[in-house]
Amino acid sequence: MVHHRGAKRLKLWSGLQTPLPSTQSAGGIMNGYLPHRSRRGGCKICCPVPSLWPFVAQALGFTVISIDTPCADYLTAIGSMFPQVLSPPSEAAAASVCVVFGDWTFFQHKSADYWTASVVPRVCYVDRACARVAPEGWVWFQHDFRHAQ
Repeated sequence: MVHHRGAKRLKLWSGLQTPLPSTQSAGGIMNGYLPHRSRRGGCKICCPVPSLWPFVAQALGFTVISIDTPCADYLTAIGSMFPQVLSPPSEAAAASVCVVFGDWTFFQHKSADYWTASVVPRVCYVDRACARVAPEGWVWFQHDFRHAQ
């Protein structure tokens, strides 16, 4: 997490209780809940294969507006949990998209027209084997997260 030095640190796990002892976990099992907070805005998910991005986006506080994927079966299945993605978004809903989540393999071969059409930031999973070149006019910022962070 990045925060200003003088800012008060956020309490991320409201309601966190004492971890439950477990033989499967050295530190115990977390006990509590993630707080529900006001939504951060809309997001679009772009993935070439079935993915967990809709759940990640929702957990981060975003409303999933649409999912762009070639996998029809995945879209049908995920549509039972995110029914709004089964029909094209309204103009207002599409305008509320403030971030696009996805896998870099979906974006890496997009044309220059694709990248100039929208200035909405992309948050991507990038496989280490993928070539990482920022499209013209864009800046590549990378932060590696580990499951333990």
